[in-house]
Order: sequence, then C-alpha cells, then structure tokens
Amino acid sequence: MLSGRTNFYRLLCTGRLSWGVFKKTTKEKSVISVKNLTIFDHYSERENNATKALIDLLRHSETRLTKLFISSLLKISELNPNMDDRQYDLQIGQRLIKPRGHGYVVSIRDARQESVETRVYTDLGKDDSIPDALIQFNNVSLLIESKLDGGKVDLRQIKNHEARFAEGEIIHAPKFFIWQEVHSFLKEIQDSSIYNWNDVTAFLLGQYLSYCEHMGFTYQKEESYILAYFINRPNVQRVIEEVDNYLKSLPEVYFEEHIRDCFGYKLRLTSEKKTPKFFSSSKYKKGTYIAHLLDSQSTLEWQGLVDSRFTGNQKYNRTALKEVHINMDLVENMSEIKDLIDFAYHERRKKLALK
Repeated sequence: MLSGRTNFYRLLCTGRLSWGVFKKTTKEKSVISVKNLTIFDHYSERENNATKALIDLLRHSETRLTKLFISSLLKISELNPNMDDRQYDLQIGQRLIKPRGHGYVVSIRDARQESVETRVYTDLGKDDSIPDALIQFNNVSLLIESKLDGGKVDLRQIKNHEARFAEGEIIHAPKFFIWQEVHSFLKEIQDSSIYNWNDVTAFLLGQYLSYCEHMGFTYQKEESYILAYFINRPNVQRVIEEVDNYLKSLPEVYFEEHIRDCFGYKLRLTSEKKTPKFFSSSKYKKGTYIAHLLDSQSTLEWQGLVDSRFTGNQKYNRTALKEVHINMDLVENMSEIKDLIDFAYHERRKKLALK
C-alpha cells in the first residue's frame, strides 16, 4: 500500500496535479512572506481557478470529503451514502447522458452584495450556458456555477444550466452559497479531531484553505490575500513588502487589521482613537500606491511630480482630490517613492500633533 506522500507524488507525476506549481511554492517562498503559494495558485483566470481548485480538492481527497460537502454543507438529503461512485469534470458543454437520480445547480459566489436583489435575469441563450463544473456522486448530480469579484448570479443562466441534466433526472431548486461558507465549512472539518484524514487529504485541505485566504474567501481577510493578488508580478510583491517593512519601522505606525482591498497604514494615538490612513498599497486598478494627503494643492503638486518621474503613470480617479496615485508596475524599488511616503507620514504626524 502506498503512503500518503507517495500517493501525492504519483498524482504529480501523472499530471493530475501540477508539478510546476508545486515548484513555484518553494521557488517563490521569499516573495510571499505571510503564507507560501499553494498547489492551487496557478491559473491566471481567477474564476476558472476557483472552480478547478475546489474540484481538485474533492477529486483527489478521500471519498467521505465529497459526502460531507454534499450532505452537510449543501444539505442535500437525497444523497445515498452507501456507495462510492463519483465523477468530476470541468466546463460542461454538453447535456449529461445518464441520470443519477437527483440534480441540483449550485451557485457559489463571493460575499460582497449577496442578496436576492443582486440576482438578475439576462437574455443568455441556452447554447451559451456552460456550467463551470460537474460533481456526480452516487445518486446526485451537481452542476456548479462560480462567481467572483462581485459578479451577480444570473438566474437565466441557472435555469439554462438545468437543461444540461440528463433526461429523467429529478431537478431540484438551485442552491446558493458564498465562498466564505465553503472555507468556513472546510476549516471546521480540518480542525475537528473526529475525521482522522489520511496524509493526502490532510495536505490538500491545508493547501486549499491557504488558497482560500489568498483569494479572499474568508470572512476576515489575511495579508496573503493582497500579496497573492500579485502572484505573477514578483517585483510588485517585493516592493510592497519593502514599503511594509519601512512603514512598520516608523514610530506610531500600525497596520490596519481589517483588510479589504489594500494594506492601509495609520498613526496610533495614545488615546487609541482611530485615525485615517496616510498611505495604502492597494489592489485598485490592478495595483496602486496611494498617498492620502491633507490638502488638494499638495496633492496636485505631488501627482505632477510622480507623473513626471514614472513615465505612463496615470491617476484614474480624478475626484480623489487628496490622493496621490502611482501605478505599482512602474516602481522598481521602494526608494523611488520614499520621499512621498515620508511626506505623507510627517504631514499626518504634524496634523495629529505627534512629536
């Protein structure tokens, strides 16, 4: 019998998991300092990758993980637990041939703006309706539709997906979930001592949960969520870390703990009163350094300076009258923007009467 580690390397060698990605984990260890890259961090198309990562986790893990996913998370009571007949696939362009018994379309999206009001109808044709993934387990067929970055659930698309089920399938009402629920459920499973997963499943669960942190599929985002956004831009990651190390070395500077779409830096008062950010490393427009200044005239002057310093730099949001924007891809080293960081820092210290 093969050990868990041997099984895992067999998956890598047969191409069922990407060896190139596994090497990237160690190769880029110095780039992402909070959490290493995972075997799931390897597709540039985020929506397709999110689906494939979930399917790969279930496909290569123990059968009971898929059982728990269907019965406990999705709460599908019709599942027959007494068999282990399972199949997984991606991009389902044709109608399924053989009915399993019960069919569900499952929509998974991110937590932003999740409400009935954000579910829309479009005129999407049936031929354009391609479910992102398929899970068939015993007597249940699931067609998965993934949405990221605030994408709305298209109820017409969901209805068209139902036409992909095989003739004779009992089609149930669709299920709606968010990625944060998937992460929370799997984290609870990982933390429980009752399951005693084998080595491969335990490894994949840990990798997938780290991947969820990178993608922001957690209720409380981690630092790796920002860093992993620049997964294919190691120079940007390096400068972000240089900026972070420098700012954290300055007196009274602290890192805003509730991460949304940026690393935000503030000054700490002895009264513990919250203060506005004076500098941000943001995902805005695919990566922007933002200095938050106190008056529009200084902002205008600094914006002109950095525009002349960095050829091609452009501030897209001209209504942000007190923000200086710099395209991250144009910055080779932190030293090139240190004067702006220092100005924003000392200006804010003076405003707050910090010595």
